[in-house]
Amino acid sequence: MLSTNPIVIMILFLLMTVSIVLCFQSTVFCVVMVVAEQRRQRSENREPVIHEYSAATPPDGEDCAICLEALSERSIQLQCNHLFHEACIQQWQQPHCPLCRAPTEEP
Repeated sequence: MLSTNPIVIMILFLLMTVSIVLCFQSTVFCVVMVVAEQRRQRSENREPVIHEYSAATPPDGEDCAICLEALSERSIQLQCNHLFHEACIQQWQQPHCPLCRAPTEEP
């Protein structure tokens, strides 16, 4: 027979509440970890993109963050979407973007 003692009912209620909260926390943690892993995989799989512009269609007001000059006919877009002159980023020789420090493979 079930106890009608208020203390027992309160303890059961607290135990149930704690178990629900713990389940929720573990679910949220798992979702956060899955999203972080997906983002990491996406950034690792992206290769630098080489943009070639003609003299008639230069990039709109974009400057190279390394030499601070307007982007020219041949530019490289890193995985983080920042654009640089091909020669500038090759001289950078660091495993990260000079602007946001996002990890990157050397172009």
